[in-house]
Order: sequence, then C-alpha cells, then structure tokens
Amino acid sequence: MPFLAELYRPFDIKILKARGSYIFDQKGEPYLDSFSGIGVHIFGHSDFGISKAITSKLRKHSHLSNLFFDEEAEECAELLARRFDLSAKVIFSNSGTEAVEAALKIVKKDHPENIIVSFTGSFHGRTTGSLSLTWKRTFRERFKPLIPGVVFLPFNDGKTLEKFFGDSRENVSAVFIEPIQGSGGVVPMKEDFAALISDIQKNFGTALVADEIQSGLGRTGKFFAFENYGLSPDIVLTGKALGGGLPLGAVLAKGKYGDVLKPGEHGSTFAPNPVSLSACKEVLSRIDGNLMDKNKEKGDVFFRILREKTKDSTIVRGKGLMIGIQTDKDVRKVRDYCFRKKVLVNTIGENVIRLLPPFTIDFDEIVKICDAITEGIDRAPPAPQPK
Repeated sequence: MPFLAELYRPFDIKILKARGSYIFDQKGEPYLDSFSGIGVHIFGHSDFGISKAITSKLRKHSHLSNLFFDEEAEECAELLARRFDLSAKVIFSNSGTEAVEAALKIVKKDHPENIIVSFTGSFHGRTTGSLSLTWKRTFRERFKPLIPGVVFLPFNDGKTLEKFFGDSRENVSAVFIEPIQGSGGVVPMKEDFAALISDIQKNFGTALVADEIQSGLGRTGKFFAFENYGLSPDIVLTGKALGGGLPLGAVLAKGKYGDVLKPGEHGSTFAPNPVSLSACKEVLSRIDGNLMDKNKEKGDVFFRILREKTKDSTIVRGKGLMIGIQTDKDVRKVRDYCFRKKVLVNTIGENVIRLLPPFTIDFDEIVKICDAITEGIDRAPPAPQPK
C-alpha cells in the first residue's frame, strides 16, 4: 500500500531529468513544460547559473540558523527593496503562504479586531491564516473557524468596493489584492478598479498588501505586476521563483509597516535557508529591463496565436508570460490531449488552462504549446455541467 498521502494528481510519467523547457521521461522522451514548476523555474529547469550558486554554497554549509548572519540575506533583501521601496524591510519565509501569514501578523498586531478585505476569486494559500483570505469555498468550508473579520468583495467591482468603504462603520486594517489573480483564473485587475483601491488606501489609511507570489519577478513585463496598474502597496509578498527552485518567500514591508514586528514576535527555523539565498541572489541579478521587455514580447506572441486559433467562446487573458485560457470545453480532456502531444499544461478549476512558461522559452516552443492547446480545445467535448 502507498504511504504517501494522495493530495495531488500527478502526470503519468516517471522523470529521468529536466533541462530548460523540457522534462524527460525514463525513455528520454522530451515533454515541453508550459508551466515551469507552477511558475518556479523562470530560467528553465536545471539552469547552470542557479545550480552553480547552489552547489557553491553547499560546499560551505547548508543550514546554520538565524543565530548566524548570512551576508547573502542582506544582499538579497537589498536587491528586493531596490525594486520596491528603499524604506522597505524584508522578512524571508519558506514559501509564499508563509509570507502571507507574516503579513497578516503585521496588519493585525495592533488592531486584531479590525476588518481585512479580500476578493472573490482570490487565492493566498492553504495554511489557516492565508486560507482565511482565499475565496474558494471548497478550500475553506471544512476547516472553519478561520480568522474572523475577513470580508470578501467582488473582484473588479468598483461600485461595491466604494459602497463598502462609504457605508462601513468598521475599521479596515488591510486590503489584500492579487494584481492578476492566478488560481482564480488568471484575471487581471481593471485599471479603474486599481485607481479606486489607491484612493481608498490614501483616504482611509488602509494598508494595501499586494500578493505577487505568482505574478511578480518580471513575469508580466514589470518586476512586480502592480506596476502595470499604478498601485503603491505598503506590503508586497513574493515567493515561487524567488528561490530558483528551492523554497523561499519574502515579505517586503515599507515605512512604518517594516518596523511592526519586534524580536521574538516572528521567526523561522529555516527561513532564509542559506542555499536558497544563493539561488535567490542569482535569480534577482538576472531580472533586468531587457528580460522583462522580452517577456512582454513573448506574451504578445502567445496572445496573438491563441486568439487567432480559438473561437469567440474561448477567452485568453493575462499579461506577459502569465496567461489564462478560459474555454467552454472540458479542460481535463485538453490536458490529456496535450500530454499525448508531449506538451504539459496546467489546468485551474473546471474551465481554465494556465500558462506560466519559463522566461527562456523560444518562439518555436511557444508555437508548439499554442498548437497543442488549440487542437486540444477543438477536439475536446463540452465541459461537464455542474451538478
């Protein structure tokens, strides 16, 4: 009998190795990976520079604890702060969801009774704190009670948001927002909605927390996706690709928010792990304007091909190399078809295919992914109707 808990539905493939945009099975057959470890391997699998940084650190040590100073922790923190705000303090974590937990402690510390606003379609993680901010009821219902005082408002609905703050007699500590909802279907924020959030942040003194765990680090053509919308968050959360394939997340808290948590009020045995920091430093050093411009260019190619080859019933949305394809066809069948064509795709819920390809993907690979998906959509039966 198997001893591993069955929490996932893995592809039916045994892995020999992974290189660049490809995962190879035990026969050496290559499968083109369109989601790069769910957005983790932004420079492709087994990147030489990242691997070198990891092995170099391992020759020194793998873990010491936070009782010893690691210079690369300060170097990585500075690289992140320079991309956000020079007043920012950085709290490292082992994952994105742990970064959400730390941000919750910051905004709740002095006003634990205050309201926190999240949005329909949101996904902020699966630990009990971050789950409290996550919209999908099937994720949350069986684990209640969660953190009280979380209000879900309709995403991209400015009228409801404005009315809530206009009518509310409650104090609101923070608004948690994904500039582009990832697990909610790759849904970008509307510009007028972003402008209203900025007004609320200024007029009500509410902390704005931008969850950039999936959308950040150059994926959308900007270092952080919030830059596409003119937002100026107080706290930014990152993770996934930050550790170059190793577990690492971070909270970037600017101004007064960077000084909220005091010694003894937060910590971690492993965060930041020294080896993850070495990978992080290599990752951050390579994200520049030229790379982000290329991400936008490659994303434009994805959007053009997918929109040209799909019918009006299929909606293609996102920014840069963060792409969602919403279809009325059975996406599980599309996934299976792509697998037979040796293209690996990731599906979300009942009707969305999510693409998070590596930044190193080339134009021939983009065409191959788009062809497999559009052919799969054409051949797939309609999506099953909810019971």
